[in-house]
Amino acid sequence: MTWHKRQSHKDVAATKAAGFLSRGSYVSTIVRSHFGGPEHQCLYLAGADAMKAKDGLYARDRGCCAGCQRQYHVSLLDLNHREHGTKMSRCWHPSNLDLRCNRGRNCHATFHHRMNPLITREMVSREAEAIK
Repeated sequence: MTWHKRQSHKDVAATKAAGFLSRGSYVSTIVRSHFGGPEHQCLYLAGADAMKAKDGLYARDRGCCAGCQRQYHVSLLDLNHREHGTKMSRCWHPSNLDLRCNRGRNCHATFHHRMNPLITREMVSREAEAIK
């Protein structure tokens, strides 16, 4: 996992106090609120800190996908930033994170509009045949 090449608005004291495992992780001076949650300084995690965050989310959500509510093994869930646009909006605060499955319904890809799980290969093949 990579980290920001240029750490924006780094709060040096808060970053040191956080005791991060990865040198790429830091606390920002930017204060935000996600989806009506509490205001907080944004966190940007890398490496072991990102994996630790995913493990914490797995425990918090009891292994359930935020999209389909099905329970999965941790290896079949992707960590998802609910606000995911630019680098600075991808805060790693727990209020901005959830887990989405990457198999079956593939809720993670669906969340990012990469595919529609209701469209099957058979439907695409039938459409292609109808056009010919």
